Amino acid sequence: EHKICARLNTLSDLPWWLWLDFQALKRDYGIVFYDYTKRPIPPKTEGYHLTYSISEKRSSWKTAIKYLNLGHNAAIVIASDDKESRQGILNQKAEYLRLYS
Repeated sequence: EHKICARLNTLSDLPWWLWLDFQALKRDYGIVFYDYTKRPIPPKTEGYHLTYSISEKRSSWKTAIKYLNLGHNAAIVIASDDKESRQGILNQKAEYLRLYS
């Protein structure tokens, strides 16, 4: 079985869930969509996988935790050679994080 995945927001952060019926696109065409966002929490929609993109702002952590508590994902990018920042983040938020490198 082949699955088609599409990312709509590569250079934008548009609220596609307001305009597209992701559930119907998944059911009728087998297309699954995914995106990264900094927007407030949208409704969870079958066929649309959304990951909150954590920024350097302090409030971003609070939003990320809200996303996680509602069953969404959150991601943060840290330079691989920046061991001090990576360890600081892991020490502060260890109960929420799974590290992939």
